[in-house]
Amino acid sequence: MKRRNYGIDLLRIVAMYMIVLYHCLLLGGVINKATQIGIGSINYDISWLLDTLCYCAVNCYALISGYVGVKSKFKLQNIIKLWFQVLFYSVVLNIIIWVTIPNVPINNINIGMFFWGNFHF
Repeated sequence: MKRRNYGIDLLRIVAMYMIVLYHCLLLGGVINKATQIGIGSINYDISWLLDTLCYCAVNCYALISGYVGVKSKFKLQNIIKLWFQVLFYSVVLNIIIWVTIPNVPINNINIGMFFWGNFHF
């Protein structure tokens, strides 16, 4: 019987949240806008503080994944299933975005996200 380590699970959840926040800060333009406002403003200070705090989240998530999966066996079908899940959610979410936000252009960059799971506006 496998025992769950709830501390590791909690750290994984926090790391996932921090990764999403980090992407919002960088790709959402928060850091760029705060830098335009200028050094010393509260927006600048808070956005860079959050950026600094979230910077290590990807490394933590990778370490947790390695720790949890060290004894699992490699299966090609798991990677293929994961790729199709990413493809499915990328397509569905982008269709929802294209329907709800009419100004999003459909171009080669947006088509490329079907294969990498990234959103480009």
